[in-house]
Amino acid sequence: MDVILSSFCFNNYKLSQHKTSNWYTYEPRYTKLKSPFTCLPPISMRSAGGSISPDYSVFFLGESFYIDTETAEIVEKKPMFHKHKELFNCLKELGRLKTIDYGQIIRPYHHLIEKSYKLDVSRMNEWRGEFMELYNIWNSFVTSAREQSSHYDNDGMNPGFYDPTYLPNSMKEILFLLKHSMVPGLDYKIHENLRNWDKGLNPEYKKYTEDILSPYLVHVNSNLCLADCLNASIHDWADLTPLYRKKFEESLRINHSNESKQQHACEQFIKLMFPSFTPKSEKSLMKLLSDKRMDNFRETITKSIDNNISFDNDFANNLLKEIISKEERITYYKNLIGWLTMPLTLIPWAGAPLEKGSKILLEKIVEKRVRKDKAWFYMLSEVNLKKNLLPEPS
Repeated sequence: MDVILSSFCFNNYKLSQHKTSNWYTYEPRYTKLKSPFTCLPPISMRSAGGSISPDYSVFFLGESFYIDTETAEIVEKKPMFHKHKELFNCLKELGRLKTIDYGQIIRPYHHLIEKSYKLDVSRMNEWRGEFMELYNIWNSFVTSAREQSSHYDNDGMNPGFYDPTYLPNSMKEILFLLKHSMVPGLDYKIHENLRNWDKGLNPEYKKYTEDILSPYLVHVNSNLCLADCLNASIHDWADLTPLYRKKFEESLRINHSNESKQQHACEQFIKLMFPSFTPKSEKSLMKLLSDKRMDNFRETITKSIDNNISFDNDFANNLLKEIISKEERITYYKNLIGWLTMPLTLIPWAGAPLEKGSKILLEKIVEKRVRKDKAWFYMLSEVNLKKNLLPEPS
């Protein structure tokens, strides 16, 4: 499938009129606001404390990818996105990455996007659960990031950092920004407003909450429009998943819903079996993704959705038992091969090298055949930067 690598609020629509307030009151102030996350690509929410990394799991499923022009420029200029840059360069070399102007593509449909977004806002009561889930996901992300790094204080911060149009230049700066949400104003106060929506909440507070959350809804609707225009799936920040899920369910977007489920299942599998998956290099990852044997991995993901299989501890135990069983079979066959080739050493002059060469050849054939249906697992283990406990694939 083709995949859109999201660019957060890429057309800045609604953010330019975004209403914020100070921390203690609801007194509004209108600013020419640009979120520090505007046009940033999705990152892995599992490793933000140590480094900014792509969510590699989505690249196991996609055939080609789209990136927004402005996002590509940010990735090129910002050192903290060096892993994204290396990955995107590899995709370009393979002809699998297309850089386009997202805003230009959806511009003819702004009136439809606005109509859809306004309808969503008018039903904010029905979106309460999804936005509270979004808030909790983001808070878990922030907590994890802070636990992984001590560099989230504001000591020695760039003076321009407090300009609302400023984009972060370092890991320290983005970790400081994580104390806030992707859209300024979404804080615990908004969470409480959503929780008390049907409990006599002041209409002014409701209006304020709707204004704060509007950019999220515009972003999701814009991406859905873009996905229709490009006939592609969407890869976005993980905290936005609840919003997409609701849109998919309400609009019967079966294909997009299935693709989203595949992305989620793939992410869960990688998180379960390779918790800190980081490729040794982006080139090694691209080589892996281009290997036909990875088709079996994609089939495993699809079957897990079709058969409602959960990637949990039971699944992990069963898979590892199967891998261990294969290794035991390989060990048995290698011992047998050793005995079968031993007579070759009796051949004058050429016996020893002939025996050694035959043994190596037969062992490789056995390994390839026994591991065939799970070759993708060995390949993932080999590409992973962390030390492997399993034998390397043949």
